[in-house]
This record gives sequence, C-alpha cells and structure tokens, in this order.
Amino acid sequence: MTRLGQWFFRNMHEEPVVMWSLIIGTAGVVFPIVIPPIRETFAAPKNTQPLQPMKVAKALSGKQ
Repeated sequence: MTRLGQWFFRNMHEEPVVMWSLIIGTAGVVFPIVIPPIRETFAAPKNTQPLQPMKVAKALSGKQ
C-alpha cells in the first residue's frame, strides 16, 4: 500500500472527525467546479419554453 493510503487509513482510524471534515470540505470545493459542466451536458435544450398554466389546465380537462 502506498504511503498516502497508509496515512489516510491511519488518520481515518485515529481522527475520523477531522478526516470526514476534510472529505466534506473538499467535496464542497470540487462539486461547484465539476457539476455544472456535467449538468449542461445532460440538461434539456435551453430554448424550451416553460409550460403555461392555462394550456395545462385545458389539456387536463380535455377541452381544446
């Protein structure tokens, strides 16, 4: 096992609160950088219009 792995497991055993704080803090910094490009890749096209309430109500009531 690498020295980094040994350090991680030893500290996770001895100081779990500190290690979890580091993990959550790192995720808080990394997620805003990583998630938006992924969201843009899988998101719906941006030129779509939101549904209008009256059209939805007419469609649900069966009246055209």
